[in-house]
Formats: sequence, structure tokens, C-alpha cells
Amino acid sequence: MESLLAESIEAANRTTHAVRAFVRFLFIQLSFYTAAFLSWQVGLLFTDESNCNIYGCTPHVFWYFLVALLIVLGVVFSSRAGWKELELSDVPHTLLKTDGNDPQATQKDIPKIMGNKAKEWFNN
Repeated sequence: MESLLAESIEAANRTTHAVRAFVRFLFIQLSFYTAAFLSWQVGLLFTDESNCNIYGCTPHVFWYFLVALLIVLGVVFSSRAGWKELELSDVPHTLLKTDGNDPQATQKDIPKIMGNKAKEWFNN
């Protein structure tokens, strides 16, 4: 009974980390996209008067650069945070049960169990 309770707690912890990874990824993305949108709106207040057409004037190049930088940084930071949190979930793989010795094999055990086959499997 105690082992069943321990397995249940471990499964709940893995699920919590997986959900947190998704939420952190979305929250960081949303934060950076909001900052990029607000920067773009500020850029529209300070337009380049020499670059106007029938639709209006465009912002200075600085604002284009700032918005692009914020979007790229948002993707990088949110991806790193999401993957870091997802690694904490350490979800067991059913594909790794091929050797039969370790039913709790995880992603970190792939090279030990499958050797070079793991590299071929991930590259395909």
C-alpha cells in the first residue's frame, strides 16, 4: 500500500512539473509579446517623418529592432524555462522498457539502454 502511495505521489509530481513547464512557457511568451506590442505602440507615437506613404508614417528603425529583439528573447527564455521544468518531470518512457531490467527507465537512461540506436532514433 505504501509503494502505491509513493508511486501516486511521484506521478502527481511529474504531472505538476509538466503542467508548470507549459504554463511557464506561455506566461514568459505572453510577457515578452506584450512588451513587444507596447514597444511597437510607443514607436508609432514617434514616427519617422521622412518615411511616410498614403497609409501613414512608420516608426524609426530602432523600434523595429527592439520589437524583433523582444520577440526573439521571449522565444529563447520561454523555451529554456519550459524545457528546464519539463526535465524535472522525468516521465518514464515505454519505449525504454525493451531491455526488461528497469521498468522505471527515463529519458536520461536512453544512451545506457539503447546505445547508438538512440542517436539514430532521435535523428530520424
